[in-house]
Amino acid sequence: MPGGGWCSCPACASLSPAAQSLEAARALAAALARARPDAALSFLAYHDTEGIGEVLEGRLESEPSLPPNLELLWAPRLRSWGSALNDGANALNAASLADFRRTAKAWRASGGGRVAIFEYWEDAVLFKTAVPPLPTVIEGDLAAYGMGAGDGEARAEAADAIGLLCTGGRLPLAPRPNAYLLPRLAASARPRSDEGPRAQALLAEWASAAYGPSAAPMLEYWRELESAWAIDLDIGEGDCAVHMPDSASRYASDPPVDWGDPWIAGAERLAYRRGRCEELFDHLRRAESMLSEAREPISEGAAGRAVAREAAEYAISGSLLELDCARLAVYHELAAGDPRAAADIANLALSASSAVRKAFSRLPDRRARREMGLLILVFYDLRLRAIRRANARSGLRRLSDLWYTQALTLLASRPLSRAYEARGIASSTRRH
Repeated sequence: MPGGGWCSCPACASLSPAAQSLEAARALAAALARARPDAALSFLAYHDTEGIGEVLEGRLESEPSLPPNLELLWAPRLRSWGSALNDGANALNAASLADFRRTAKAWRASGGGRVAIFEYWEDAVLFKTAVPPLPTVIEGDLAAYGMGAGDGEARAEAADAIGLLCTGGRLPLAPRPNAYLLPRLAASARPRSDEGPRAQALLAEWASAAYGPSAAPMLEYWRELESAWAIDLDIGEGDCAVHMPDSASRYASDPPVDWGDPWIAGAERLAYRRGRCEELFDHLRRAESMLSEAREPISEGAAGRAVAREAAEYAISGSLLELDCARLAVYHELAAGDPRAAADIANLALSASSAVRKAFSRLPDRRARREMGLLILVFYDLRLRAIRRANARSGLRRLSDLWYTQALTLLASRPLSRAYEARGIASSTRRH
């Protein structure tokens, strides 16, 4: 997480987080080279340490060499997944791509090892329990990262490898397209001049394999869902500020905030995003229609089971998108100076949150249900409850609600932590 955790001793106080992290990584890489000459170490450029490019540029003359066994692992959290990095319409993405290219070039000029990407296209924690279909984004991102680039300047600013983060304590209930699309799009990251974008063609190929006789309506379902998510994930700089209280005991009074929560966005930005929710709902209604149509011709076999399971998965993703829109409406009323209306809408938004939890009931793993429920509680319910509580007429009611929320958070988190301690968890994999 950004902020905090860095050394403040006299020797380190003047160093940025990226510079401090680099000093530690250099020392570890030197020790690794002695113990395992064939091994490599990754430097994670993530949140505070994404500024490593500026650090390296400042050292090129005085200290040009990085250990060759030290690799760059670029993990871009400050971006939007509503559009690809090579879509210049999103300023946040344009800045992220420029930072990556600058850093990759400086890394190679400093003698470092390969440049790798750690992307979030399958991150159920980042996307709060429901992973969006991202065929167009993945294809554009691969092109932006320079996968398959030739020699010269383009090669200096390109990635050598790309990883897919798969995180979250549950398996999907139904097949998802992103993991299928990534290796196939990466294999053809430099299409011939007579070829157009391949993502949608590959999505159709995947739908045919997954859904058989219902492939046509399911393909349209996924395209509508992709369009709905593109609206929801179209975020800017004011929509990705992260905040974590010093102690979990303060979560109820000072709720945590993760990427994608527009809690500090201005009134104009909130009005724009809220205005697009009707368009988002239109895509969801069409997706539901296609899902219903797909279930009519088949009811048995692998294809029928895949459609039925996707209906259960959609109950999660569709409810989550509606919850995002409800939260936007709450923030919009606050920014417009009407806290009473914000409190009333927050109460309705908590009902939308209950719908997400109800959808979790189909998850077969009780631990997964708890984890997903805790994500919704921490990153949605706590702030909605705080807004509602701030506008309660009775001081006693405000105090009792605060105590209740603190107890609720404690009760929700303790069984989950004990479950992980007892059974362990492998929450992420890296694929190349």
